[in-house]
Amino acid sequence: MSARQPHWPDNARASLNLNMVVHLACTVARFQVNRLEAFLQHYKSLGVDQFWMTIHSPASDAEDDGGQLSTELSKYAADQTIHFSTLTGVFDAMLVRKHHDTLQADAFIPSDWVLWADVDEFQIYPDDLRCTLARADRMGAMHISGELVDRVARNGILAPLDPHQSIWEQFPVGCALTLQVLKGYSHKVVAAKGAVRLTPGNHEVLPGLGPTRWAPELAAIHHFKWDETVVARLSSRLEPAWKAKCSWWPESERFLNFIHDRRELDLSSLLTFDFGKGNHRIDDAAAWHFVHCLRCSNPEWPKRWGMAEAETE
Repeated sequence: MSARQPHWPDNARASLNLNMVVHLACTVARFQVNRLEAFLQHYKSLGVDQFWMTIHSPASDAEDDGGQLSTELSKYAADQTIHFSTLTGVFDAMLVRKHHDTLQADAFIPSDWVLWADVDEFQIYPDDLRCTLARADRMGAMHISGELVDRVARNGILAPLDPHQSIWEQFPVGCALTLQVLKGYSHKVVAAKGAVRLTPGNHEVLPGLGPTRWAPELAAIHHFKWDETVVARLSSRLEPAWKAKCSWWPESERFLNFIHDRRELDLSSLLTFDFGKGNHRIDDAAAWHFVHCLRCSNPEWPKRWGMAEAETE
């Protein structure tokens, strides 16, 4: 494994002139760089100050790609809020977590807030992000939980992703694929103070700081994983080498068994909600009711190994 770590620019914090600095950390596979523009636009609209983006290449694909990656990233060269680093090695959640731990120690201070998101995860909060974080600070909360809302195309088709079209409109149906089919962890830590350490996959809080408190808000994590490439991506996780190191490989097997030889999902057995053209419909009570139904259906929340006791109001 190799990584080039970014360093906080000397004048970055002073130039923000804010009482609160909000970071976002994300590791992006090279084949997913076409998702960057929509991802960055979304989180800029939420009010993120600094982006720490790592481009991951497997060891067998670390060679030059003819300049395609450099060309894709060059559009962000003038944006001083976006910091790129690189990570090389065979992908797994442990590799990424180890890299993020190093980044966390290098770039963040305990009073900062950090959003943790994969490039296919678009977080939505029931209130303005900065107001939500400020409220968490006032009550002494150190982390915020989110629930995955798996977004799929209508009729369950595993559609191609068009980076030039609205991702929200391409995949308008929310469902509980991770929860009901994969039997995976559908809860994640969406935001945490700079000193809070997370488990691989950002699902849980590691012990070590003593008792910590969850903010009462629940974020929606709109999960745009389910496009036409997902079958090939998850099939590779049934290879012996992956199965030997990643105990959660049965989740991929359950997904592939669920779709069989088809290239569409049977949504009839899943909790679903059609978001229509309203994107995330942040002010729609029915949409938030759906998110809370997903959380209430999650048997792994709130008492999981490594997690602080959930706070509710």
